[in-house]
Amino acid sequence: MEKKFGVYICKGCGIKEAMDVEKVAGAAKKVQNYKFHDALCSTEGVQLIKDDIAKEGVNTIIIAACSPRIKYEEFDFPGAIIERVNIREFVAWTMEPNTDATNDAAYDYLNMGIVKTQKGDLPEPNILQDLNKTILVIGGGIAGMTAALSAAGAGEKVVLVEKEAQLGGFVNRLYKKIPTGSYFNKPLIVDTDIAKTVSEVESNPNIKVYKSTTIAKTDGQPGLYDVELSNGEKMKIGSIIMATGWKPYDANKLDYLGYGRIKNVVTNLELEEIARKNNGKLLRPSDGKPALKVAFIQCAGQRDANHLPYCSSMCCATSLKQAQYVRQNPDALAMIFYKDIRTPGRTELYYKEAQNNPGVMLSKADVTGVSEAVNGNMFVEMENTLFGTKTGEKVKVEVDLVVLATGMVPTTRWPQ
Repeated sequence: MEKKFGVYICKGCGIKEAMDVEKVAGAAKKVQNYKFHDALCSTEGVQLIKDDIAKEGVNTIIIAACSPRIKYEEFDFPGAIIERVNIREFVAWTMEPNTDATNDAAYDYLNMGIVKTQKGDLPEPNILQDLNKTILVIGGGIAGMTAALSAAGAGEKVVLVEKEAQLGGFVNRLYKKIPTGSYFNKPLIVDTDIAKTVSEVESNPNIKVYKSTTIAKTDGQPGLYDVELSNGEKMKIGSIIMATGWKPYDANKLDYLGYGRIKNVVTNLELEEIARKNNGKLLRPSDGKPALKVAFIQCAGQRDANHLPYCSSMCCATSLKQAQYVRQNPDALAMIFYKDIRTPGRTELYYKEAQNNPGVMLSKADVTGVSEAVNGNMFVEMENTLFGTKTGEKVKVEVDLVVLATGMVPTTRWPQ
């Protein structure tokens, strides 16, 4: 296109007080057409540019004013090349006012913006042909299946690839789940219904499921991916959803909490498997006796520079749920020792419901270790608790089962 330039220099927001705008405008003399305004983003300032577009045929606009991260709606002129030159944040607000260096910096920024528009053109859309709309979902856990069902429900074709022999992921190993919606006047633990979700996926005509399969290779670009599966099958894919899931943090690295050397120290996932295997009964691994005093240690290997530096965001709610497993035996006690309880959104109400249970005890604590007691029991050693009578006092509690709230490590994390 034949370019008609317009350079617009704003003097507001402290710009004219920080620099000699006439000297700065010298950079615009090469394109002749430049103007000043006291507040370029104002209605009058924007109208100035619109009038030049309509009356003068200006189609290449350089705006020397504030950051391009703001006022983008005001400075939107369809069909024109627009270059934003930031002389407010980069110069007026960060450099010593009215020095040669300040004027030179603003001049140079404006000069670079003008040269950029001289050498550039309006982008032309490159409409690719034969784009594919099929969606590939990698991972057949609850997240992948939910994504697949949502896309299929919108009428899209979906390919779901799962590396295991069955769909469902970690939910297959859970005993119960936290209910959705309101918790009031409802059970605080409900069936996972994972079999129902799996059935919906496998029977959906818009979803093609591959189990015991992985992705061997992907190539191409959005809308035109070439994907090869581990079974040798090749296909065209439009977009890819990564739902590859997670794995538990390696509790063997938590020797100070007794894992691996004390039989009755288990992870939160192992507790799910115990409950699932025994129809809700929590039996100790060492002797099969019912667990009547259970300690949950939160942030086990999490929020810790030596292990996982982050919070996995689901462990507090999981321990509150598992405390309900404990309380299915009215003689049992669940004790949750936490750094902080993090139950955002609706799970805050779940936390409050657990607080109302007389057999669920919650205490802030820095757990320093787990040691063996007698008869398979353990001592949980801690400090800075709500039990102590003074700050830093060390406390020891005897329990018959310890559950470590180990975190989630994304399967995509490298190194593991």
